[in-house]
Amino acid sequence: MDLDTLSFILLGSIGAVAYLSLNNSKTPDVHPLILNGQADVSRIRNAGESAIYRCKYTPNGQPLFSCPDRSARTLYDIFQQGGLKNNAQANFLGTRANGGKGAYEWVAKRVNNFGSGLLNIAGLKTKSDEVVGIFAPNSAAAHHYSLVTVPLDQHDTVSTLTHVLNLTGMTVMVVSSRTLPAALAAASEASSRALRHVIVIGTDEDLRADDRRAAEIAGIELRSFEVVEKAGESAPVENVAPAGFLAIVPPNQKITASDRHLSYLSLAHVYERVTIGVLTYVGGSVAFYSGDVSKVLEDAQEAKPTIFTSVPKILHRVQDQIIKQYGDSFLYKKGYGNKQALLRQGRLVNDDMWDLLVFRDIRTKFFGGQVRVLVTSADLTNAKTTEFFRIVLGSQVIQGYGLVEASAAVTATLFNDYSSTGAVGAPLPCNEIKLIDLPELGYRAEDVPNPRGEILVRGHNVFKGYLGDEEATRKVIDADGWLRTGQVGEVLPNGTIRIVDRKENVASRLPQ
Repeated sequence: MDLDTLSFILLGSIGAVAYLSLNNSKTPDVHPLILNGQADVSRIRNAGESAIYRCKYTPNGQPLFSCPDRSARTLYDIFQQGGLKNNAQANFLGTRANGGKGAYEWVAKRVNNFGSGLLNIAGLKTKSDEVVGIFAPNSAAAHHYSLVTVPLDQHDTVSTLTHVLNLTGMTVMVVSSRTLPAALAAASEASSRALRHVIVIGTDEDLRADDRRAAEIAGIELRSFEVVEKAGESAPVENVAPAGFLAIVPPNQKITASDRHLSYLSLAHVYERVTIGVLTYVGGSVAFYSGDVSKVLEDAQEAKPTIFTSVPKILHRVQDQIIKQYGDSFLYKKGYGNKQALLRQGRLVNDDMWDLLVFRDIRTKFFGGQVRVLVTSADLTNAKTTEFFRIVLGSQVIQGYGLVEASAAVTATLFNDYSSTGAVGAPLPCNEIKLIDLPELGYRAEDVPNPRGEILVRGHNVFKGYLGDEEATRKVIDADGWLRTGQVGEVLPNGTIRIVDRKENVASRLPQ
């Protein structure tokens, strides 16, 4: 008897489902003992303080991890060693407008040209305290000539920009056509009157007559990026190298040259700089979003990132959209329940029958279909968000905690840790953590069952201090180098940290 086409399809589907069911491992992705002891605990502790907690790979008594590669200690080194040396022809930077074209070699040439032009035109000196403001997406040229950069968010107000100009005394600012009016307005209001050069991304044709007049009134020389780049090409200056991004990544989850990151957070957001640095170090690629946050998911569909970083607010919005579109579906509900049960057994699955029937479609529509690692910051409002995206995306979801003063991160959850305790992981290998009593808020290191108190961090990722404000620096960094974060934490039995509260007097210092 002959089999018709429909019969072949049905038989094939049954076979695929049977294979996927048998193919999935029945054991947890990582041994429970690894998750039960994620931190090294000091034997000595001071009164009113907890023990000192460290990553178990850099235990107490040993030096903290400073850099993953001795030859790559700066952003300049990372670009030269990780990207240019090993992946010169691989795509590095791109947008939807240029189709993702921008190899490391091509970027290096333009970086050198623009950096040289910046030095020649603005008279900047390498390895000095002179500041270059970046009111635009990227700052690689400054890193190649040992210049100090100040990233500015595109949503900063004129008053904020004025404060930054007065505080830093910056003489050069690189802007986009969108941020140019705010930059010129701030320059006119600033008492420092130090800003003398504004570089606008684009060509001379993009500069409007009104902007030229406003710049002239403010005593500012206005030039296009194209002009500065051509000036550097005709009079090149040799690179001047400056005088970590540290987490434990298992071999099978290693970030490689084939990975791609979709960049939509401002470079004023420290974690975005860290992420781009990591992708540069491994020779990966970075796709910049179209400029409209509401269209980030459209950008993701085209860019197809494998690494996706986000703040909780964006993830909550995406979660609501997914539930609204798929939440009433029988297949979604059944599949979600089954994958949730597997996850709570320690098994992350992305290739079972439910992925075939429903979740693969979600991954493609919302994230481009290639995301394997999603990274987000501490979320005090909904500990179940990470579980939701592990189920729907079938990808690793890493949650971390940090703040600007500690280079974005001080803790991170382990790969393959799918617990739903709301913890933000153990200390990174580059820093150590302790808690101190906050009796006025009812938190003490002696609390039962777990110690609680203000989180203090010390390590290579802690900043040196606030620019021009020694008094503010002394308030947050003590004589022993411990940074007071203003966040209240609880250390769980397995050595991971859970954020439980915030001190009122540091409400303005938001975590990354």
